[in-house]
Amino acid sequence: MRRLWGLLAMVGAVSLPLGVLAQVMEEEQAAPRSASVTAAAPRAPGEEAEQSAAGAAPSASLSNFLTPWPADAPQTVKGAAMAQAVEQLRARFTDPAWTPQKTMVHGAVITMPPKVVKACGALHDFRMTTSGPPHHIKEYRGAAKWCGFHPHNAPAKVAGLILYADGSYWLGEVSGTTVSHMPMPSGAGEAGYPNGMRVLGVASPTLASDKGLGVRDFGFSTTERVIFSNGAMRAASLDASGAGNGEMRWPDGRVFRGDFKDRKPSAGDLTFPSGARVNSLFSSNTEGQPPAFQGQLYLDLAKADGAFPAGTYRVSPPSALTNYRSLLTVNAIPTRETLTRAPSLPPECPAPSVVPAGWIPWGGGCRSGENSRVAVYSPDARSFIEEQPNSDMPLRLVSLSPNGEVRRIVRAKALTAAASPAPVGEAELLGEGNRVLYRGEFLGQSPNGPGICATPQAEGGGEEPCFYAEGRRTDEIQLARREAAEAARQLRLAEAAAQREANARAEAQRQADAERARAQEQAYQAQRDYERQMARAQEEEDEDSGSGVNPIYQAMQELQGKFASAAVDMQNQRAETDAMRRNIEAQYRARQAELNRQQAQRNAEAAQQNAARNQQNADAARRAEIARQEAARAAQARADSLRAARERQQAALAQAQLQQRQAASSIGGSSISSSAPGGSASSSKPRSGAGPTILTFTNNYGWKVGDNSNTQNAQGISVSFTVASSTIADRMYYKARFCDAGSGAWEGGMRLTATYPDRTHATIRVPQGGCTGWSDHLIANAKNIYILVDKNDD
Repeated sequence: MRRLWGLLAMVGAVSLPLGVLAQVMEEEQAAPRSASVTAAAPRAPGEEAEQSAAGAAPSASLSNFLTPWPADAPQTVKGAAMAQAVEQLRARFTDPAWTPQKTMVHGAVITMPPKVVKACGALHDFRMTTSGPPHHIKEYRGAAKWCGFHPHNAPAKVAGLILYADGSYWLGEVSGTTVSHMPMPSGAGEAGYPNGMRVLGVASPTLASDKGLGVRDFGFSTTERVIFSNGAMRAASLDASGAGNGEMRWPDGRVFRGDFKDRKPSAGDLTFPSGARVNSLFSSNTEGQPPAFQGQLYLDLAKADGAFPAGTYRVSPPSALTNYRSLLTVNAIPTRETLTRAPSLPPECPAPSVVPAGWIPWGGGCRSGENSRVAVYSPDARSFIEEQPNSDMPLRLVSLSPNGEVRRIVRAKALTAAASPAPVGEAELLGEGNRVLYRGEFLGQSPNGPGICATPQAEGGGEEPCFYAEGRRTDEIQLARREAAEAARQLRLAEAAAQREANARAEAQRQADAERARAQEQAYQAQRDYERQMARAQEEEDEDSGSGVNPIYQAMQELQGKFASAAVDMQNQRAETDAMRRNIEAQYRARQAELNRQQAQRNAEAAQQNAARNQQNADAARRAEIARQEAARAAQARADSLRAARERQQAALAQAQLQQRQAASSIGGSSISSSAPGGSASSSKPRSGAGPTILTFTNNYGWKVGDNSNTQNAQGISVSFTVASSTIADRMYYKARFCDAGSGAWEGGMRLTATYPDRTHATIRVPQGGCTGWSDHLIANAKNIYILVDKNDD
């Protein structure tokens, strides 16, 4: 009988053919173990050519698995024992002295008599190649039987090497199949891929691997070690889903230790060659690439990195980053201990405009150029001030929670220099996405007073007037909003109570119906029992009295029947009464629940009406405030006009009086000199003949903190000033600057005032080519500032 000989029997993979050639068996059994492969293999037409081709190319087919694992490759405890077994197999099958006991060409047609079918027995070191059409398995080396290949003819698994036509291989435990009568990976071993990737684990055979085209067609129930095509190495005990714990290394020196998910780093520590370590959640697109950071993380620097000292930093990266140095340039916040090692500011960093008492300047985020950033941290690293140049409110005071999350951001034009800095003047409280939640005055770091607040997004967004008291909003709009929310909550509670009562009423009705049905059933059964008893009594009476009628017995029977019927009626009536009582109680509870719900509804409607009325009142108050402000502005304009006219009149009068005094002083000095020889003139240093000059600086909107005046020239000097905040209530700090305008050293009197001056207040000296300053606390928001200068005679 001619059969297709499908060989390869590893322990557990032997399929029994229908016939075996006795002569071939005898030759095989008689052949010595050291005989050549071609001499020991069975012969068939065309078989010699196939075996010659297979024997000529073993080195090429083995080149993919000759190299052992790198000596420095990480490994797990379980993977170490598995790797040792695989390396022993690798050494065995790559040994030039290895010679198979049996050789077979899969696909050759051989005729064998049936008498040797039961004698195919023992395992041998086997080598098998394929012939005929292209096959997914190119070669097999390992244990097998010289007979058929059904699994019941051999142990479940043996060790062997499978070389696939696509260049992949399997080195480890194998078993037989019932589909193609060929070996397949099944158990612990090493899989090699054409791209150079290797996997050490436990293969999980499937139907696909039974017919498959290479190692890519079967999965792993567990994996222990992997070398990727990019040189990355992973040592982690992962289950079939790819979850587990272990280590992974990359050629650039990165090392990850922690948890894996879907065979990729998920959470743990990523250490860089510099010693920097990132503790974070991670994500990866592929198994072999370095992971990207996710969510808030901690960065530990083992040594200083540029302007960043060694220590721990909290970072919330805005996007997926893979390099720790990118984290430093984003928003790395030092911990308290790291802050104590802060270096001095680099030269390219601008000096911070405000450094509160005890706070620490931090130049780690400073970069040269327009976007340079300098932060000033509190000693506990729970708050920091960041400057944003070219902004209306350049200072940001950020408060952090204990775990490093941003808790509050206050944006201000200026901050006090106290240990607990507070905004000066109007400031803003920012929310999520830098949305302005409040704009107005602050008490310390909390909103306090009237201002503008953000309307909730649920109400359409926008802005609305509001009022804060010590950080808590107390205006009518917010109170009405809270009342409406409380009323809605009460309505929900009332509706829930009403629903519970309705459910209880339905349950009571169901129980009453059930009890009524049971009572009716009991009454029916009692009636039936009574009828049966009466029937039996009647039969007994008929038997005793024959055909006669006993009137006494009949009367007693009728009376007993009436008693039984009355008892049944009373039981039915009692059951109906109980059911009626329960029904009435349930209706009463339902009515009370409905009344409560209606009251809650009325309360909610009243709260909504109050909220609408409060909103109307607030709108009316806002319109009235706008009208009042317009009237106040008109009145202020009229008052300013009158005051300007009055000041001009006073200025003219003061100028005339000053000239008169100067003229009188000149005349008086001459008469004293002539009438009193030897007498002295006035002790004051004479003034120049030109007289004083009064410079007027006008701002129709009122001078504010941060304003800078223009520069005016008079009597050989240039004059200007700036406005700063004052520590005195209702005052501002005006800082004047007097500079040489080319006339040389200057000395004379001056006065800085918000009212029209008539005389000097102090003496100043301006060096040649230099400047001199003078400051004073004047009324806030003044529209006109006057500076009088009067140069002494040379």
